[in-house]
Amino acid sequence: MTPEPLRVLVCVPPARRGGVARSSARLAASLRAAGHEAVVAHPDDALFPGDVRHDPERVRFALADAEDLQAWTDRLLAAVDARGPDVVLGYYGTTAGPCAVAAARLRGVPAVLALRGNDVDRDVFQGERNALLRWAVDRATRVTAVSREMQAKAEAWLGVRAALTPNGVDTAAFRPDPPGAEALRARWGLDPDRPVLGVFGEVKRKRGLERLAALGPALAGWQVVVVGEVRPEARSDLPAGARVVGWTDDLETLRAAYGLCDLVAQPSVHDGTPNVVLEAMACGRLVAAAPVGGIVDVVRHGQTGLLCADATAWREALALARTPEAARLGAAARAAAPTLEAERDAFVAVLHEALAAGGRRETAT
Repeated sequence: MTPEPLRVLVCVPPARRGGVARSSARLAASLRAAGHEAVVAHPDDALFPGDVRHDPERVRFALADAEDLQAWTDRLLAAVDARGPDVVLGYYGTTAGPCAVAAARLRGVPAVLALRGNDVDRDVFQGERNALLRWAVDRATRVTAVSREMQAKAEAWLGVRAALTPNGVDTAAFRPDPPGAEALRARWGLDPDRPVLGVFGEVKRKRGLERLAALGPALAGWQVVVVGEVRPEARSDLPAGARVVGWTDDLETLRAAYGLCDLVAQPSVHDGTPNVVLEAMACGRLVAAAPVGGIVDVVRHGQTGLLCADATAWREALALARTPEAARLGAAARAAAPTLEAERDAFVAVLHEALAAGGRRETAT
C-alpha cells in the first residue's frame, strides 16, 4: 500500500556545502519526486537583515547571528504557519534540529529529529550543546540516526530509540564516466602514468588525513588530490605534495573527479555515513576507509571496498589499487551502493510514524 503524500518542512543548518546540506537537499528532492510536498527552510547570510524569501520549494531567512536559536525558532514558526506541514523534520541535533522541534511543539505539529554526525560524536561531550541535544531528543516525536553505530550511541548516551535512516546516492547522476575522467585529468595537468589518490569534501581534523601522511614512502609515486576545502587546523595533516583543487559544484566535474581516482580515501576518526563514500562507490571507484560510523554499514571489506584499521591495511590498499582487482571491487561497489529510494522510504516510514503518534515520543527501554 502506497503511503499517503506528506507535507514536510525540512529545517536545515545554513551551510551550502558539506554532508548535511547535500543529504537534506537530496532527501527533499527525492520526497518531491515521490509525490510528497517538501519545503526546505534555512538561514541564508546572503539576505539583508530581517529579510525572508518564500519560494515553492524553499524558505530562506536572514539571521543577524546564526547562534541566536530563539530568532531561528521564530523564523521557523512563521514558516510552519505559512506552509502548514503535516510534520517538521529537523536536521542536526544541536542547531536546526532543536529549533525545528521547538517550533513544531509550539504549533502542535509532530517533529522528527535527524541525528547526523558531529551532533552526537562531538557535541554530546560539550556542555551547552549536550544540554541542547538532550532537550531536542527528549521532545522530538521521533528520532533518526544515519548509521547503526549512531543508533547505539543514541540509545546508550541519550536514552532514545532512533530509527535507522541511512544515506543513499543517485546512481544515475554518480556513475562511471571514463571520457570525462580523462578530460579532467588533462585539464588538471595530472600525470597519466601515476595513480591518483582522491580525498573529497571538507578536510577537518576528524578526517584523519594524518594517517595517510604517516604512510610516507608507501605514497611514493602517487598523486594526492583534495577535491574540497581544507580547514586551517588540518593543513598540517595533508600528505606531502598533496594538491588541493577546491570545491566543485558542477556535477559533471565532480563525477569526473571521482572517475580519475585509482583510490578514494576516507580515513576518518569518526563519521556518519559519508556522501563521499557512497558517491565514489556509485562511480565504480575503489574506496578505502576507516571502519567507523556508517562506513561499516556500506563497505564490505574485500567485497565492495576496503576497511583500513591500521597503517598496514592502508599500505595494502595502496598496493591493491594498482592491480586489476581494483576494477572488480569498484564494479561491485557500484552494484551495492545504497539507493535514493531506500533512503527516502526509510524517512517516509518515520515521518508517517510521527504523524500517527501525534507528538508522543518513543524512548529506549
